[in-house]
Amino acid sequence: MADLDIPLAKSSKISHAAAEICKEAFNNAVDAVKPRKIVQKWLEESLPPKTANTSQDGATLLIHQNGDRCRQVTLGRNGGKTVLLGFGKAVYQMAEEFLSREELRPCVSDIILSIPFNSVPLDRINELKASLKAQNFEVFQGAKNNLPDQTSLQATQASLDALQGLCVDDTVIVCLSGGGSALACLPADGISLEDKLAVTKQLAGAGATIQELNSVRKCISAVKGGRLARAAFPATVITLILSDVIGSPIEYIASGPTVEASRHDSPSLALSVLKKYGLVEQAPESVRNHLAMQVDQSPSAELQNHEDNVFNIVIGDNSIAADAVVASLERSGVRGCVLTLEMSGEAKAVGALVSQLCLALQSKQESVIRAVCTRLCISEDKVDQLLDISRVNDGSSSFSSDDEEEENFPVDKESTNVPPKSTSGSGIIGLVLAGETTVTLQGSGKGGRNQEMALASGMCLHHLSAGLHAIKDVNMHMLGGVAILCAGTDGQDGPTDAAGGVVFPSMFSNADEELLESELKDNDSYESLSRLGGLLKTGLTGTNVMDLCIAVLPV
Repeated sequence: MADLDIPLAKSSKISHAAAEICKEAFNNAVDAVKPRKIVQKWLEESLPPKTANTSQDGATLLIHQNGDRCRQVTLGRNGGKTVLLGFGKAVYQMAEEFLSREELRPCVSDIILSIPFNSVPLDRINELKASLKAQNFEVFQGAKNNLPDQTSLQATQASLDALQGLCVDDTVIVCLSGGGSALACLPADGISLEDKLAVTKQLAGAGATIQELNSVRKCISAVKGGRLARAAFPATVITLILSDVIGSPIEYIASGPTVEASRHDSPSLALSVLKKYGLVEQAPESVRNHLAMQVDQSPSAELQNHEDNVFNIVIGDNSIAADAVVASLERSGVRGCVLTLEMSGEAKAVGALVSQLCLALQSKQESVIRAVCTRLCISEDKVDQLLDISRVNDGSSSFSSDDEEEENFPVDKESTNVPPKSTSGSGIIGLVLAGETTVTLQGSGKGGRNQEMALASGMCLHHLSAGLHAIKDVNMHMLGGVAILCAGTDGQDGPTDAAGGVVFPSMFSNADEELLESELKDNDSYESLSRLGGLLKTGLTGTNVMDLCIAVLPV
């Protein structure tokens, strides 16, 4: 396809400004879901005032669950132990905040944390250890590239060891976050780590959803699917969850180590997932045999009754991040709208649909807007809200001149940094989609779902802009002013050092389209975005509430 015959200099300048707004909004979203902030807020709600928190045994936590239900749990009652466990990308900071409280720190006797490889400096760990009187303090850093390894197994075994011999007066605090499935890993008897990894890779490569993956993983695990809580019986278990799963179903977050699986999943369901993707015969024999043996088994009545002493509490999710994006956009003079918290589907397809939605908004094609939103599973009320904010400049929503366009977009003429605020009603809107897409592997390239989504959206923007070139009343500078960011809030997209990507049309004006198509087909989005200058690198953020897609565009 020939390059667009439009003046790209001005639209490129505008799109760079839009990209900076996207990046700032993403950074603010990540900051809003920092684990210490989330735990701090929960503790403020759950710790009674100091004058009232005067138990002779230790600190008392007010556990709010199921609406009005409130349960008081006193740590260290009758001399009982308090064990603190953590599995996930955010749990070190979660534990830091919990242990920073003077009334809580002395109660904790054992601390076992399983966190990502090389995510926390040793001096920081040693500083925390020195401030505690815990009898047992261990931090394991494993699961490099989000895959369970021997360090994950060691951490999980150490956690189970710490739960041995607990009594009814003991309490277990479990911190869970994204990445927990890889960091809380101990295959069931008879299944090797290699076999567990093999079936997980087969399912992921076939395009299985995170829910389907977790359904299988928990059934072949010694700790997932409520088995960690069983190991703690008869102690009270309080699990604090920073959700990385759409809709925050607690049985799927880190594969539910403290949620009894019998009520949500079963070996029969796991076998049906393998069958759905044609993997029954390909799955390792140890996995097939274990699932077949477990089909008719169920927990004892005693363990089921113990669920009344297990509290799973979601203290943070992607709604916090999405709201923070909108707040950041509005500080930049951009009218924002959260379209969905349940973004899902094939990454390439979702990326292309987001681009189509942006250009449909700019070309005022309401029927197309509604059709694309339907495919993105965006509710009717959200579509109406989107149409409302895109009509903010009724009768003048297209820029009347080049000078007026540049004035309306909040471009900082003196700096390449984040643009200054613009006035309300500038005709610039921001779209926010939160959730998690999937990738069906077809090649052997390097990348991740967010990079693939960003690359696909950028290519689609470029192609569709050419088609809109001849439409009357469509301002081509506006089409060039779109920027789309797709990134994971954990800072690591797939087995790469990038969080995702940021794209806009002018990036692709001189690109080799055949090469890009080939790389996209080979799942090699990292190489493409690196060459185009579209990689977004934040480093590990220490949190995870799935992914964000942010689009900023003049309308």
